Amino acid sequence: MHALASDQAGRPSLSRMRVVPGHLRDRLLAVWARHASDAAIERRLGTPRGQAWLMRRLAGRFDSEAAQGFVGELQIDLCAGGGSPSSPWTIAVGPLAARVRRGPAVRPAATVTIGVADLVRIALRQADADRLLLDGRLELAGDWRIASRIGAMFGRAH
Repeated sequence: MHALASDQAGRPSLSRMRVVPGHLRDRLLAVWARHASDAAIERRLGTPRGQAWLMRRLAGRFDSEAAQGFVGELQIDLCAGGGSPSSPWTIAVGPLAARVRRGPAVRPAATVTIGVADLVRIALRQADADRLLLDGRLELAGDWRIASRIGAMFGRAH
């Protein structure tokens, strides 16, 4: 079925996901991620292209009310598993929107270090950020008042 946007091996195809409306994209990703291993998620979304897609989707969920007036930069260091080095991403939070770019933030208010699979599962509400923090799979640095609002700022699907 074309709507599932799969490649010939049955894996989600990021390039074909663009033809699926946003609300269905989130549902399809949630169903796939619920049954996928961390390694499978990281193979599909841990690539530079997959990370870019994921980070754009995250920035697109920005809720300005949840930001409570915060304007500044957040840094997300994505780890693709297997001991590979993290990839820094900057989310520039403005009064009404958030923009994402590859690379480290100049002055991040908060920095999150997390694995790709864990970020996907948090975004889909399949994992709890507090539990990941306690388990050492999520690291936070910087302003804890801002860091504590990141989930609310980017957690709602529009």
